[in-house]
Amino acid sequence: MLTPDELAPASAMAASVNERPCSAGQLDSLYWSFAEMIAYASRGTRVVPGDLIGSGTVGTGCLLELSRVHGAAAYPWLAPGDRVHLEADGLGAIDAHVVPGPAPIPLR
Repeated sequence: MLTPDELAPASAMAASVNERPCSAGQLDSLYWSFAEMIAYASRGTRVVPGDLIGSGTVGTGCLLELSRVHGAAAYPWLAPGDRVHLEADGLGAIDAHVVPGPAPIPLR
């Protein structure tokens, strides 16, 4: 477990898809602090230790933004078989493979 005071303000974060860099930034460039994000996320609900709250993207990490600026062919949506790598100083790294979801249930 890592507490906020143990995380350096200039911690680097990066994301890649299929080994192609998509995003890079630093913790101190977040628009909202984690305290502000938790305060917002906890409106009307109870947040307890162990809850996971995602902070969004860092440094143009959103595929929607990237595809609008550089074209959908350059930054396509994630698809089955893609490998996503996220890494942050002090936190470590995670790799995930995108798998196909279940077939949609047809509507009447």
